[in-house]
Amino acid sequence: MKICFMITTTNTREESLSWIVEHLIKYINIPFAIYIYNDGAPPLKDIVSSLLNKYGRDDIYFAVLNDSREISLEKIGCGGGRFHLFERVKLNYEIVVSLDDDMQITEGWYEKIIEAINAFPNHSFFSCVVKGPNEVVQRAGSGMLIQDGILYRFEHTFINEKYHVAEWGPFGCLILCRRALQPDVKVPGLYVREDDAFYLEMKKLGINETVIVNDAVAIHRAIPTYESNLRIPEKMKEAEQYFLNKYGLILH
Repeated sequence: MKICFMITTTNTREESLSWIVEHLIKYINIPFAIYIYNDGAPPLKDIVSSLLNKYGRDDIYFAVLNDSREISLEKIGCGGGRFHLFERVKLNYEIVVSLDDDMQITEGWYEKIIEAINAFPNHSFFSCVVKGPNEVVQRAGSGMLIQDGILYRFEHTFINEKYHVAEWGPFGCLILCRRALQPDVKVPGLYVREDDAFYLEMKKLGINETVIVNDAVAIHRAIPTYESNLRIPEKMKEAEQYFLNKYGLILH
């Protein structure tokens, strides 16, 4: 299967990004692609090239969008970056993995995800258990609830059987395939809270259910990571207004 990873990053996160990319290189032994959106960091192309050269991985394709500010001179947030990344990759790969720039996969992760995709041929979204560096489970899929005009979201933090189906799997570690990679599927280009908006769009299509692979693990902030400051007040207000105008919903 043709697989790619898409990652958005910003300034002060170069060390974290390098860590994530290095572990992709170490743990995935088949050819794959990495697409990165540079949202205000110094140029990143040489960093990725040096990692590929270090491990002799000439079978990995990579592209850094906006590395020379060819798309935007201003920051556009994770949602803006994911919009451009997804439009670039969705028709060219059978599996697209969305990762935060501080989300490290672990050894065997890829193989377990592929096993799950084969085991659930009618699903288009997959995710895994996310742990902190202290091994505590932070999430295993998300529950979503709309009640009295309010969108509630809560994280599952249990590990039970090998697989369970959640209402959603957060964008920070989300695997998209099949129906999720069709031309009409688009990532809302919000600066922040694009994850919730994308969930609502996928719910309209009836494909939001996400298979959580409980024996596949990713580590959130495996190394100390600078805050990205995405949730600045004015951007949060913009997102709140967007949800109210488009969906008639208030974000909890």
